[in-house]
Formats: sequence, C-alpha cells, structure tokens
Amino acid sequence: MFSMSAANKGASTSAEFFEHDKRLQVLTDSIAHIVWSTDADGNFDFANARWTEFTHQPPVATDGALWLGCVHEDDRNRVEAAFAHSVATGDNFEFEYRLRRWDGIYRWHLSRGVPYRDESGKILRWVGTATDVHDLKEAVSALRESEGRAQKMEAVGRLAGGVAHDFNNVLTVIKGHTEFLSRALPPEGESREDIEQIAKATKRAAHLTRQLLAFSRQQVMEKQVLDVNAQLRDFEKMLGRVIGKGINLDLSLQPGAPHLLADPGQVEQAVMNLVVNARDAMPDGGDLRVSTCAMTISSEDCARYDQASPGSYVAISVSDTGTGIAPRLLPRIFEPFFTTKDAAGRGTGLGLATVYGIAQQHGGFVDVVSNPGRGSVFTLFLPVVDADLAASIRVTTEASMRGDETILLVEDQDEVRAVARRILITNGYRVMESRNGADALALLRDIQFAVDLVLTDAVMPQMGGPDLVRALRSDYPEFPVVMVSGYTDRELVTYGASELNVPFLPKPFRADDLLRAVRKALDKPKGS
Repeated sequence: MFSMSAANKGASTSAEFFEHDKRLQVLTDSIAHIVWSTDADGNFDFANARWTEFTHQPPVATDGALWLGCVHEDDRNRVEAAFAHSVATGDNFEFEYRLRRWDGIYRWHLSRGVPYRDESGKILRWVGTATDVHDLKEAVSALRESEGRAQKMEAVGRLAGGVAHDFNNVLTVIKGHTEFLSRALPPEGESREDIEQIAKATKRAAHLTRQLLAFSRQQVMEKQVLDVNAQLRDFEKMLGRVIGKGINLDLSLQPGAPHLLADPGQVEQAVMNLVVNARDAMPDGGDLRVSTCAMTISSEDCARYDQASPGSYVAISVSDTGTGIAPRLLPRIFEPFFTTKDAAGRGTGLGLATVYGIAQQHGGFVDVVSNPGRGSVFTLFLPVVDADLAASIRVTTEASMRGDETILLVEDQDEVRAVARRILITNGYRVMESRNGADALALLRDIQFAVDLVLTDAVMPQMGGPDLVRALRSDYPEFPVVMVSGYTDRELVTYGASELNVPFLPKPFRADDLLRAVRKALDKPKGS
C-alpha cells in the first residue's frame, strides 16, 4: 500500500508521507474513521479530515499535545501507557478511550495501530485509525443491563415458584377443611361467622400468592365467567394499600357491565400494574380513578386503536393526574424493559409490557391517552362473553358434579391428598392413592388401568405429573387426566405441563373447583 520510495525518506513527516500519493490522501480523507500517524517515537504528526470534522481542531502538529488534550482526563494515563508500551516493544496496539467532540461531548473510540517498517525492520512511523464505537458500547451495555434484570427476575421467579408451591399446598388444606366445617355448621351463629372470616382470609392469601407471581408471563390461563365490577370492589382495599397516602382512589363502575370470560388473576394483575404505574406518576399525590364501562368497537373505530378488532368489550380505565408521558415516548411504553423512570427508581420496564401481554392473551387490547403535566388514562379493553355462554358455564348444579367412577389420586403431600380424597369420596367417587408418578404408573399396570381418571399433582419426587401423563398416553392416548399444581404457570411451562393439553387446576382449589374439573374431564367426548 505504501511505496518503498516514500519509506526510504526515513526522516520525512507523515504529512509528506501521505502527500507522496495524492490518491492515498484522498482515500484517508474520505474514510469515516479518524486516520492518524506518528513518527517512530510516537509523536503525532498527521490526521485526516475526519479528525478536524470531529474535533474542530487543525491536523495534529509535531507533538501529541493537541491530540492528548482531546482525550478524557480519566483515560489519558491509560492511553499514554498503552501507546508507550507499543512504541517500546514494536507490538501492534488496540485500546478504547473517550475523545472530546467539538461540542464538548465525549464519545468512546477504539484505536488500532501498527508500526510501518523499512526493509531492515526498522520502525519509521506508526499508522492507525480511531473508530467511534460509542453507540455500540451503549447498545451492548443496555443489552447486558436487560439481561441482568432478566436473570434477576428469573431467580426471583424460581424462588417465588417454590414459595408459592408450598404456600398453596397449605392454603389448599385450610380451604378444604374450612369448607368441610362450613357444611357441618348451622347457617347462623358465631362459629359460622368465624368460618366465613377464615374463608375470606384464605381467599386473600391466595390473591397475594398470585401477586407474588405476577411477573410470570407464560401462563396457562384458567378462564371463568367474571363479573369485573365485583372483582374490582373486592380488590379496592388492596389497591388502597398499594397507592398509600396522598392519593385519592375513586372507583366508578358502570352498573350492569357485561361479564367477561377471563382469568381473574391476570385481570387483577393488569389492573394492579396500571394502578402502580399511575401511583408512581404522582409522587406528590393526586387523584386516581378506576372505572368500567361497556363499549362497542366498530371497524371504523379500529383505526384509532393498535391491535383492535371489532366487537363488544368491557373497558377498564385507570386515570391519574400525574406527570404524563411525552408524545415521543408513547410508541415505546409497552416495550419490555422500557421505562420512563430514572435509573435509580423503581421501574423494571415490565409492568406495562405485562398488561399488553394479558390483553393480547384475552383477545383484547390496551389504549393510552397522555399529556405531559396533565396525567394519563390507560384503558384495558377485554371482550365480553356471550350471555348464553355465560349462563351455560355458570349453571352447574352440585348434583351434576357427583359421580361413581374410580379415580387415582396422585399427590406427594399427605394433607393435600387427604383433602382431595375426602372431597371426592363425599361426592360418590371411589379413590385410589399414590404418592408420586412412578408408584402410580406401577399401580395402574398392576390393575391393568382399571380406573376412570387420574388426578395428579404436577411436581413430585421420582416422577412428576407431566412424565406420568406421557407414560399413560403412550398406551392410552385419550386417558382422562386432570393436572393440579401450586406452582406458577411459568414453572409448569418449564416442567413441560403446558404442552400436554390436559385440564389444569391451580392450588388452592375449592371443592366445587375440583369436582367440576373432574366431572368435565370424565364427560369429555372421546376424540374431542
């Protein structure tokens, strides 16, 4: 690339060296990177046009003071030491440092340099480039930060899953025995009131467990007919505790709002995330309103909303009088890990992304209207359930949940197994028991699969529910199974339960929940 005639000048300056071939000079000036050169001792004496464009400084003089003066003061000693080492040893060098732009902004650059030698191997000068890598470093840093957050959440998720599993087993026992006592007590009296308070506390504890697992997004939804107004009223006290003092909470619920076919835990999670978001937008206090109303979205209306489809919806709106959101940020607010909160604040960037995911899973969508300094309104649109379908789902009599079939109950927790056994036997079923999947499979083979349904926990020692189901279906593809677990839906994905297409019953369950799941699985037509 360089002619030997130029190299043989030895003491010539780099400017003369580059000017020797005008094509080389034009080439260096057209490159988007800074091209530089020094004499044999490392004194800068040439830089291309990119240097002047970036720094608004003239081409480097015979010493390096001008160049070094543009290097960030925290990087100068490190840069000088690295370059001096290369000059002393003749080794190629590569290092990063911050270089001051003409407007005073420092940007990271990567410098690479090689010695230019004559035929005898003597170093005549050093030539190299300085490449702006600032945007790349920021992108890598952001990626690592996101990965770090994801890893932390994954760890917390595993911890929460284990805690929830054990806690839900305890709640299943409490809930079961509470129902047993409730049926045995007279309809009036102090004992009846005590039992009702225990039942309410158990329900609240189950809600808390679901909130502990709120950031799990890979969920196997358990939809049911939902009166969203009633759910929000039950949820009001908890929302009040979340927002704290200084914020006025108002519920404005449209009377007679249509019912939804939705997962109640996910709806609560979405509302909670929106309320927390509104709270954080009002650090000095303000007004927060949660409202519901029925809305019909036409084909023409869909143009106003992202991901909307025509139909009937219940709109759940959360409005605040907070700081609002800048228009330039609105397109990004539902992106995972994007947050408008300061780096030291409470934002994870997952709250609104989770709301968006829940809306999508239910066939709905989310809309936001915001003005800086005037607050925001987030509206979650969820499709209503057909009235006839809602009635058919709700009308399930206690008699229709009874049966006389034989059920194999597989559960490693003795107390939970005892509760489930008592519920089933009380309602006419015959029950056989196993403590894990391996024992259950051995028993089934001994009795030649003479049972009508397997009711199994998902996570057990030796062999869990998913592996048991796979073994059953290798011989009997349509064998009725109901899966039960206190683990998170995300954990069930990890264990492979979500891929098996089996009914899933979360712990803690009520007696009616268990009986309904069993009866539905038994009555399911073959091949459907």
